[in-house]
Amino acid sequence: MSYTFRNLTYAAAVSEAANPDKFTLSQLFDTVYSTDYARTYQWSYMAVRFMFERHLPDVDAMIALTRQGQYDPGYRNWLDGIRNSYNAEFRAWVVCFRANNGNTASCGGTQPPQADPIFKDGFEGDGGGTTPPGDLPECPDAANGRLGNDCRVTGLSAPRAVDREWLTVNIPAGTASLTLTLRGGTGDADLFHKAGGWPGDSDFDHSATATGNEETITVNHPAAGWHYLMLKPKSSSFENVEASSHWQ
Repeated sequence: MSYTFRNLTYAAAVSEAANPDKFTLSQLFDTVYSTDYARTYQWSYMAVRFMFERHLPDVDAMIALTRQGQYDPGYRNWLDGIRNSYNAEFRAWVVCFRANNGNTASCGGTQPPQADPIFKDGFEGDGGGTTPPGDLPECPDAANGRLGNDCRVTGLSAPRAVDREWLTVNIPAGTASLTLTLRGGTGDADLFHKAGGWPGDSDFDHSATATGNEETITVNHPAAGWHYLMLKPKSSSFENVEASSHWQ
């Protein structure tokens, strides 16, 4: 990332790319420091840059998990879900990376060419291009508990342990990732998600049950159609919590 941030060509990586069959992307996902130097540095650089340039929604989904400390099974499930998906595409990218001396602007993909493609607007890690949850507008159908893309429902409360708040969101076909977020308020709310029907205390697809109201669920390649959320008090109650959703 340092090379890209400083707009420098990583000559050693360009040299390594002369053999595009040396490592597959799925092999690079399993790189550790005990592997050889070129795999750890030059090839990992290429793998990371490829993911930022060509599959940024997957990177954002990973970040949403790891920021919440969801490494196992969260990160592991994310990795297993994409492990073998991009091997052929990565090889073609490496060939183009080599042919253009590290300039991938002409190498295609879904992301537009950028001068510094790792630190670009729209990546939520750089502080630019993504609206903070607290600055999102109220969803147009918030009164009916319906979330939308990049909007929020506020004032969610459950005064007793047996109470629940219920929300829905309708996801279009072809969505790469869906992120559901709780924040703010008082008390302790847990978040439960299920596709195609209402979740229950023990019947759900995903859950976020950390202490406090900062909860995030990320669903990779969610099914098109209705998704359902339940907000449940961890012990006694919660008040004035807000929920938001983002997909891409």
